[in-house]
Amino acid sequence: MSSLPRIQSTPVGLFARVSLLAVSLLLAAGALGGCAGDGAANRPAHLSNLTPEQVAKLATWNQERVTAIANELTPAINDVYVSVTTLQTGSQIGSGQANAFLRLKDRVRVARNESRHLATMLKDGQGRTDTVHSYMRLMTVVRDARTDARKMFLEAPTMDKIAQAADLLRRLSPYYDPQSNANAGA
Repeated sequence: MSSLPRIQSTPVGLFARVSLLAVSLLLAAGALGGCAGDGAANRPAHLSNLTPEQVAKLATWNQERVTAIANELTPAINDVYVSVTTLQTGSQIGSGQANAFLRLKDRVRVARNESRHLATMLKDGQGRTDTVHSYMRLMTVVRDARTDARKMFLEAPTMDKIAQAADLLRRLSPYYDPQSNANAGA
């Protein structure tokens, strides 16, 4: 996602920018696998609860590959964190968006910490069974952050960083989530 088109700062223009943001986030959400509604049915199940058919849909575990993706994800989410926390809130965040903005900042912080934890566990040689809970927590926080981001205006550079992190999450998902495309992580 290179940039959003420039639209005047009129109420109609602002509405158009927010609408473009919502569409962009929904497209990124689709890349994360099963995000049409944010209910429990869309979340990856704990591995012990998976049926043999669901386990067969998971990508073949490749510790080196999963660790490499997680190592790329950590700085990507940190870039999102830096971008979100340095927003000029006075001119960009309306009073109705202030709570969503504060929640977004907190959720991106938690996602940054969870991605670091996941990368560390994988680097230490822990496999899918040991890291699935960290992955699930990360995806839950990402879904919650996406909900908050839909309620506010974010500039193109921030959206680009979000898109990069979303792509890495999409590449990681087939190793943990049987609902994602098993070929996407390879």
